[in-house]
Formats: sequence, C-alpha cells, structure tokens
Amino acid sequence: MSERSSRLVVWIALVLALPLPLFGLEQAIVPAARSLMLAAICLLVIGLESANGVVPVLAALFLAQALLQLGLLWIAARLLVRALARLAPRWRTGLVAAAVALLLLAGSRIELYRTPYRAASLHATLLEVFE
Repeated sequence: MSERSSRLVVWIALVLALPLPLFGLEQAIVPAARSLMLAAICLLVIGLESANGVVPVLAALFLAQALLQLGLLWIAARLLVRALARLAPRWRTGLVAAAVALLLLAGSRIELYRTPYRAASLHATLLEVFE
C-alpha cells in the first residue's frame, strides 16, 4: 500500500471511529462523522421546514466542529503515516491494517461514545452511534 493510500485509510478510520468531543446543547463524545451527520440533519430540517429557532445555530456549530475535526484528523493521519514512511510497504500495510482493525473492533465492542442526541441510551458502541 502506498503512503497516500495508507494516509487515506487511516484518515477514514479516524473519522469514522475516533471518539472526539462535540459541543452543542449537551456535550457528547462521538466520531467526526457523527458531527457531520448531525450538521447534515440540521441543514435538512432548515431546507424542508424553516430556519426559525435554534436549528441554524446548531447546524453552524455542528458543521464548524466537524470541519475542524476533519482537518485535524487529516493532519494526524498524515503525521502517523509519515512516521511509518521508513518501513517497507508490506510492513506499513500490515501495521495500518492492524491499527485500523483494532480501532474498529474496540469501537464496535466497547461503549466508547457518549451520545446525548440519540434516541436510545446515552452510551453507544460504534455500530450504535450512527443510528
């Protein structure tokens, strides 16, 4: 796997699974993809209903946080992969695959996320955080 594709795989895994703080009406700890999803839902409500009330403020807040987190995670993925640049491509591929698998497995088995904007319980696994 090339350095570029390794960086992309690491970035996607971090966006989908790394627990990060989210500030809104209540504090949450969710992946950046969840922040982006909440922003999209708010924008959809604005488009389908109206821009009255707190929805535009929440949309801007969620979108700003998501874009900031996406940028910071891109930098983190770049630094992580750059640290592995001296390894042979085969070793780098194995290490990236193992790290991504470990992150996704931990996220799907352990309730790492605090999700106050979810209809079910307050804590969730990776499989439940996008409900």
